[in-house]
Amino acid sequence: MGHPDDLSPAERHQYLENYGPGKIAKGEIPKGVDRWKDANAVWRTNGIYGYTVARGLDIVLGLREAGWTPEVPHRADTGEKIVVDRHLEQAKTPDGIAANIEIKAGAIKGERDMAQLRGYADKLTKGERVILITREAREGTFSKEAREEIARLSQQYPQLFRVMKMNERVFQRVLEAGTRVVQKEQRQQLRDNLSRLPAAQEKEAPGRGIGDIARDYLTEITKAKEQGREVGIEQMRFVYHTLRDLDRAELRVALDKADERRQALGLRFHENREVEKWLELRALDAHAETSRPIDNIGHELFDRERESLDKAAREAHREIAQAREQGRALDIEQVRQQHVALGNTYAAVQKMERKMFEELSRGLPDPPRDSPLQSREEWLLGMKLITDQRDKEMVSRIDGLGEIAKREQEAREARAQHQALERDAIERGMDPMVARVLGLNHLLPGEEARRVERDADPDHRSRMAAERAAREQRERDRQRGIERGPS
Repeated sequence: MGHPDDLSPAERHQYLENYGPGKIAKGEIPKGVDRWKDANAVWRTNGIYGYTVARGLDIVLGLREAGWTPEVPHRADTGEKIVVDRHLEQAKTPDGIAANIEIKAGAIKGERDMAQLRGYADKLTKGERVILITREAREGTFSKEAREEIARLSQQYPQLFRVMKMNERVFQRVLEAGTRVVQKEQRQQLRDNLSRLPAAQEKEAPGRGIGDIARDYLTEITKAKEQGREVGIEQMRFVYHTLRDLDRAELRVALDKADERRQALGLRFHENREVEKWLELRALDAHAETSRPIDNIGHELFDRERESLDKAAREAHREIAQAREQGRALDIEQVRQQHVALGNTYAAVQKMERKMFEELSRGLPDPPRDSPLQSREEWLLGMKLITDQRDKEMVSRIDGLGEIAKREQEAREARAQHQALERDAIERGMDPMVARVLGLNHLLPGEEARRVERDADPDHRSRMAAERAAREQRERDRQRGIERGPS
């Protein structure tokens, strides 16, 4: 259990003077120090991500130049308070209708997001226009409640409510534009703050960026492990993916800046290529310092994902074994869904890990001539073989669920077919016992089927009984020394 004294002075002031009193004023119980630090990493990541996307839209759509005001508070008639991401006053719009923009580049779920939607619904009832801008690739993370509310607003206010979806090409352009301007703003803000210090010397010191957030979060993960606390996998997943998105945008900006510097030299082609390669390697080296802690978060996340998958697969097999011991019928659809869900999740983890390895390989130097690995492709193949071998037992358990569902389905279909044949034979007047055997005969191959068919024939059974009786009588006569001739 952490103590405020374990925090840095700035963190301690935020926790004791702002966060704690704010929670108590709302009648809520503040998180403990450790939980607050865990949550703080998510807040910081989410805040930087959201702000970067919003500033990117300012640049790409020219919102500030058009008079849109950022982060405008609004209180609904119900008393609910929200912050409108961008607002354009009625006097500045061409049609005289005030407009609002809500930017959601991630998930829409939870009470806070629903409160935002309710606040915009209040805006719509007042005749204002609302534009919801989303990232198309993240629509799968919207809650059912959020999807239903968005659909309701679209249907109820078709002229005022509009959803704009950013595809990945547009989103990456927006994120890159936002990253450029946010970097400038952070540097300027740091210079301004340092200038207010007495005899400030480090005016060009870099601000705390996503690499710092990643390192802080890794420290908290390590502490949580040591203390036996569990960091939620959803939280870790969110932090990793968000920091990775921002990290990639920063790399693209760094490479673009390097290219601008190269072009400014006006060199000939071959000299140009040498300078281009040198600048690119410098940008990748600098970027590696930021990426490394994010990669480490990725390793932690993928390990946790695998543990969760393996645990779920083992539990599914345990339930199947228990059902069989108790004579209960298996829920085939449930087993099939477990197989599909676990398989899809594992495929997603593999894809994320492979992408991380590919990005790591681009930062690797060329292998030495005497190295057993002659190319980055071979390094990637080696990593794939290692992970495949590590996951072999878990994958076998997941695949086993699909095989169990398949075999159980086939067995049930066979039983149903047998019963149908049996019913049909009985309806045609056949003895029920014979009908049952004939129904079974249909399911048995080769000689076994022919044997069952013979045994099912009443005349055949009579002949076999007579022959058996004759053999037994001959054996008794032989033992008494009587030899019977032909009758």
